[in-house]
Amino acid sequence: MRATCFFNVVIILGWMVTGSVLSAETEELPTQPLSQLLGIKSSQDMHTLTLPGLDLQRLRAEAVHKTDAPAPLKFAEPFSYVLSATGVGGWQTVSYQGQQVAIWRYRIESLNALSINLGFGHYQMPQGGRMYLYIDGYLGTVGPFTDADNDAHGELWTPVIAGREIVVEVNLPLHLKDQLKLELNHVNQGFLDFYNLQQELSILKSGSCNVDVACPESAGWEDQIRSVARYTRSGVFLCTGAAVNNTYNNGRPFFLTADHCGFNSGNASTIVAYWNYENSSCRAPGSPASGLPGNGSLAQFNTGAVLRANFADTDVALLEFDDPILPAANVYLAGWNRTVTGPDSAVAIHHPAGEEKRISFENDPVSLSAADGAPGSGSNFFRVADWDLGTTEGGSSGSPLFDPQRRIVGQLLGGFAACGNNFPDWYGRFGASWTGGGGNSNRLSTWLDAFGEFDAQTISGREAVKPDQFETDDTSGAAATIFSGLAQSRTIHDTGNQDWASFSLAGTGGVDVAITGMGPETDVTLTVWSTNGGLAVLDSGLGQNPRLTLDNQSAGDYLISVNPSESIGPAEYVLRFDEINADAFEPDNSSVSATPIGIGENQDHTIYAIGDEDWFEFEVTESSQFRIRTKGSRGGTRLFLFDESQQQLGFDDDGGSGDFSSLTMELEPGTYFIQVLEEDSTNLVSYNLLLIDLAAEDDF
Repeated sequence: MRATCFFNVVIILGWMVTGSVLSAETEELPTQPLSQLLGIKSSQDMHTLTLPGLDLQRLRAEAVHKTDAPAPLKFAEPFSYVLSATGVGGWQTVSYQGQQVAIWRYRIESLNALSINLGFGHYQMPQGGRMYLYIDGYLGTVGPFTDADNDAHGELWTPVIAGREIVVEVNLPLHLKDQLKLELNHVNQGFLDFYNLQQELSILKSGSCNVDVACPESAGWEDQIRSVARYTRSGVFLCTGAAVNNTYNNGRPFFLTADHCGFNSGNASTIVAYWNYENSSCRAPGSPASGLPGNGSLAQFNTGAVLRANFADTDVALLEFDDPILPAANVYLAGWNRTVTGPDSAVAIHHPAGEEKRISFENDPVSLSAADGAPGSGSNFFRVADWDLGTTEGGSSGSPLFDPQRRIVGQLLGGFAACGNNFPDWYGRFGASWTGGGGNSNRLSTWLDAFGEFDAQTISGREAVKPDQFETDDTSGAAATIFSGLAQSRTIHDTGNQDWASFSLAGTGGVDVAITGMGPETDVTLTVWSTNGGLAVLDSGLGQNPRLTLDNQSAGDYLISVNPSESIGPAEYVLRFDEINADAFEPDNSSVSATPIGIGENQDHTIYAIGDEDWFEFEVTESSQFRIRTKGSRGGTRLFLFDESQQQLGFDDDGGSGDFSSLTMELEPGTYFIQVLEEDSTNLVSYNLLLIDLAAEDDF
């Protein structure tokens, strides 16, 4: 093992106090560094850490050396640091719009690095604080990073800044200074030009045969192209991955890549994924320009994730970003196909050598095959015999392989393909990764199949962030009208977003308001307001899918509000409002108070809430075949039939239309009871009950 030198310095800036909020007197800070806005000299009171120089020749040679084992492309050399809190300076206090603001700056420089990126082992920014990264002179400013970037794992890994230096600047109200927790543990120096990697790696292969995603050949693949991202891991390695959909279709930000890219539970937080890194125009494949760096932007990115599953035998890793996918990036969650059969043709979308996004085509069938030097059986991988247009390179690892129906069937392990040859590549098969090693941490099914609720072989893709057609509805005055019995599909985008709806009651009656479809680990507050004689809260509930039921409300106007309880990012849900029709047969909650129903009669009933049930009594005078059925537009029922001694004779759950019930039985003369319950004891149900003698009726 090659020895590595580690310098240990930790920068610690105070400790977090929970529950910080902006006071009414606190002005929001600007979205540019205060030192720039106020004209503070860049060198004033700025402490500098100078890194040791890199052995560029050796590091570059090692990066392009081809090995038998698949490996991510390394572009930077990591260093770790420790610095006591007493050794950190650089704080200044300035006045901004009448408030005292603390500014902290720290400069890091390298003797010969081509880029620098940072890993904060502890990042906890008080609400109202800002952090920026830039080159001295405010070139290429990145940020601000705010309290919205606080995550459970407590880390923050930054994008790559080109050049030999980087300045970290923190701005926050002075009274919040002691609540900041910021600990810098990792500084990574680039030895390959992160912004010109393909040119840097031309010693390995020119890559000029690659096809820009802006070229005409990519027509029809625009959605899938938006799913693919270039990313860094631990600030030093490069691979490719793709955002993927799940059967719950709820927009959870899952990200598929290769296991050999090296993720584990301790480093998934280090990912920085760059969306839409692609050239703006088509450079003719095979031309000198096609082998040169393009003009792609790295401005749109997501940082930090949680490792959900990985399995070496199929070389798969599934992550979930710990923040919602950046809405402005317009990302697509790709669909997938987990069947065994190899597709008749295939398309790869990837970042060769970490450069702008490219697309490659295989026009012949893809076969099942064991991968050279990889674990697992021959059915675990798909083999692309040779690319008919384009290729793959280092940095393409983890990129998706699509079938002709534009669904992911695998992710790139590696191979021998290059410009100028007809050698193969291997992809870990999505279907084999589905069951993986049989546990939650080593299979895809646990995470992409809504915890076992579905058994889909294929699913389509969808937008990562769906627009909310009811926006802008962030205030009570802009509330969108909702009508009884009509559900509205909505999206809450972040903690600053609220959704408001309004409805009216023509007369006295009950109200049922419910949220459904909200994803796991997503809590919102649902509130119903009265506007009769002033705005007043009638009821409120907090939860993943809260529901409120109110009886005996007077005629008038009402409001509904939906507020996220924390920084949940884009969250989709369905809002439904129903007027509760009065049930004229109540109370009928036992056989003693059962409602009489005649043969051939139908009745309208309502089950209001948990604990409510409806009972019916009828008489049979002649032996015959009878049918009992319920039907309705919302909810579902469970239907029971009892004889006079309360012995159960029959039961049905979903034998009717939708989730409603139907029961057919031969009955002798006597007295019988029907019991109707709501299907899962959570939803309001308005239904019609019908009892018929089949011998006397043609149909029902």
